[in-house]
Amino acid sequence: MRPRVKIIYVRGTVAKLLTYFESLLEHTDWRFTLVSNGCTPDERRMLEAVAAAHGDRVDVRLRLADDVIVHGAMLDKLLLEEPSPYFCFIDSDVLATSATPLSSLLPNEDEVATCSCLPIWHRPADSVMPQNFEIASGRYLWTDDGRVIGVTYAAAYRTAHLREHLERWGVGLEQCEWNALPARTQAELSRRGFKHRTYDTAKVANVLIQTDDRRMAHREIPSLVHVGGQSGLFDDSSIRSRLRNFAWLELPGLYGWLWRVRGFSKAESQSLADLARRYSELVRLIDRISDGMPIEDRPSWLSESAFAAVAQLSGARVEPGTDH
Repeated sequence: MRPRVKIIYVRGTVAKLLTYFESLLEHTDWRFTLVSNGCTPDERRMLEAVAAAHGDRVDVRLRLADDVIVHGAMLDKLLLEEPSPYFCFIDSDVLATSATPLSSLLPNEDEVATCSCLPIWHRPADSVMPQNFEIASGRYLWTDDGRVIGVTYAAAYRTAHLREHLERWGVGLEQCEWNALPARTQAELSRRGFKHRTYDTAKVANVLIQTDDRRMAHREIPSLVHVGGQSGLFDDSSIRSRLRNFAWLELPGLYGWLWRVRGFSKAESQSLADLARRYSELVRLIDRISDGMPIEDRPSWLSESAFAAVAQLSGARVEPGTDH
């Protein structure tokens, strides 16, 4: 059975991000499942309208979560019902700029999974996780000794292999804490030199599914542009969550300080603050584009090619003489 690529839409993002999906429809022959993660009734109707307009290429899953749940929990739900040999998903703020076959994402014969689509705010230094850092953050592709730990911006797994190893080790794709893992899983992660305090979405699974002869691989797909920062922040009623999300967007320095207070090192806290700063700058840049405002400058961390792609795809006006 041919796989469908899952795209998860968080409440409040559908109207903005369906334009991204249009580029995937235009430049790929992929089949898609559009997934509502706590979307409003109006947003669900939008998703249903897209599915109705594109026949067998697009279907929708509307009732997996009436309220917004974390990304990894939604992936776990989708994996349970996956009928094809491959479990594939891609972030809702990824655009296609030219023809992109599904084979470019699927694992090769000796691979158990692939990942792709680093966001445009991602820098080379973000790819490697320092050995002494305690958070296995979603941005990291490799350990400091070169082992792939994968990202979940776009990914394709061998379904049966993934299910087998998640069941074997008693884990899912959700972000998790070391203290919440089964003892046998802790022992295996320690044996593999991957003991950390906190693990982002799918990081534990990505380590455990790899065996002596089967690996996960990172795949560059130049025709896909992951803008990043547009698919929504998870929010709940807790004061801590609301403070974290506010700091992440509005006060990156405070965001880093919050991690420092939790006992993380100064270097790791500063790294998280820098990530939050780039995220915040990107959100404001995209907001200006969406409002039809001219782009007056390019953030220093944003490459010229990524800047040009976003400007072109979004129809932005770039002021003469600006740095692009």
